[in-house]
Amino acid sequence: MRLYECEGKEIVKKCGIAVPQGTLVRAGEKARQAAIKIGKEVVIKSQILTGGREKLVE
Repeated sequence: MRLYECEGKEIVKKCGIAVPQGTLVRAGEKARQAAIKIGKEVVIKSQILTGGREKLVE
């Protein structure tokens, strides 16, 4: 199963597990507005679906 982090967080949240507050935005100005609305220090993360993070065992 391949999920973006924000999708995974929603699944975990539905199971009753606490997750940090987050907002999905798709443009720079929207990120700025979201940060102002949160009102605290924020971290901006890009999310892409990509492979290659699995460890290969020989």
